[in-house]
Amino acid sequence: MKKIVIFDLDGTLFDTTGAMAACGNHALSLLGLPTFTPGDYALFSGGGIEGYVNAILEAAGDKEHRHFDAFWRTYLEKNATLGKEANVPYPHIPEVLAALKERGVCLSVLSNKDQASCQQIVKDTFGENTFSVIRGDRGDLPVKPHPAGVFDVLSRCGMKKEEALYVGDTQVDIQTGKAAGIETAAALWGYRPRNVLEAEKPDHLIASPLDILELCK
Repeated sequence: MKKIVIFDLDGTLFDTTGAMAACGNHALSLLGLPTFTPGDYALFSGGGIEGYVNAILEAAGDKEHRHFDAFWRTYLEKNATLGKEANVPYPHIPEVLAALKERGVCLSVLSNKDQASCQQIVKDTFGENTFSVIRGDRGDLPVKPHPAGVFDVLSRCGMKKEEALYVGDTQVDIQTGKAAGIETAAALWGYRPRNVLEAEKPDHLIASPLDILELCK
């Protein structure tokens, strides 16, 4: 039985594309740059704050990232005004988390999203006590796919690698799990198509959050 499940956030626990599009398009509009669809923002995500912002700006025509600071400042200002309904948990996620907690499994979040946003999104929906560790991009450790964040979560929870399952929806997540040497499940309900995830050879391809309960038996 697994004793800890480490979840990615965007595209794994939550569909955050609506919120990302609202914030990103607001900032781009103020800068006089073209805007994008929620699906575009799903593809921009996954590379940490710098990678995310740079991908948006490059797609908008700012190849030199001249608007990085202004964009990110405005993005965060808009994000702070959004209600919790802007970020939607995927179907079955709440019941899966509750079932895992009842079994005594430690739950953690490891994301390349900024720390403040991770904490706000998770706690607004699931409260203070569902997750033992919520770790976003704080600037103190390399972002995924570097395994440093995984090791930090395991250390803070007092867990070993063989006791852990990592669940994520992108190539970066699978690469992170492999780099950390832990069992990794690729979430097919998230932001990347099956063929992209299969190419990374995760330990498991799962079609529903309910499959996590089977992997943790």
